[in-house]
Amino acid sequence: MHPSPSDRGSVTAEYAVLLPGAAVVLAGALLAGAATLQQIRLEEAAAATVRELARGESDAQAVDTAQRMAGTGARLSSSRSTGWVSVTIAHTPPGPLAWWDGWQLQATAHAPDQWVVPPALAP
Repeated sequence: MHPSPSDRGSVTAEYAVLLPGAAVVLAGALLAGAATLQQIRLEEAAAATVRELARGESDAQAVDTAQRMAGTGARLSSSRSTGWVSVTIAHTPPGPLAWWDGWQLQATAHAPDQWVVPPALAP
């Protein structure tokens, strides 16, 4: 069966409708993948940073480690309480996802404080 003259160009029109939708889905998948990779970097940076602080390393070294592993825009906050060290690292999401005002990716890690007495005060 041969297509009628009125059907001519219908495939082109269908592709013209479908292609922008497929591009949006692909872009969304790529952005979700980039955000997932950034979250993994934050988790790894938080774990490494909390281990450093639990061992008694300086805050400056901890900030350097966090920014080296999670990116220069990473913000570090840490606290100590009753034998535990806690670290939270926050960073804006990658690419156009950072345009959403106030959206932050963050990771938190905890570790037992290995210096009940700080090294400077130890005998």
